[in-house]
Amino acid sequence: METLDFEDIEEDLAIKLSDGDISAVLTCIDAVNRLKTLKLTNCINIIGVGLEPLRGSSIIEQIDLSLVENIRVLGLVRNHQFHVSSCCPFWIALLKGRAVR
Repeated sequence: METLDFEDIEEDLAIKLSDGDISAVLTCIDAVNRLKTLKLTNCINIIGVGLEPLRGSSIIEQIDLSLVENIRVLGLVRNHQFHVSSCCPFWIALLKGRAVR
């Protein structure tokens, strides 16, 4: 599996997914070694720590975190839960040694 796009699942399910759910899916599909693109469409309850199974990936090319627009489309009044500070160690490890484009 090269792409995992949560837009492909029903919105009512996507908005209920937690970091634990995302982590379990990424672990189950061996995402660190197989996943090139991850799109977290409608996954508004994650804070970001569920991305940990991607740590050390040398093949990930795109992580789509465009959550805010999707919240407006769904008509939800609360903001997404994603916290960059929760993921800083992950992002640093992921980008370490890579040239920024």
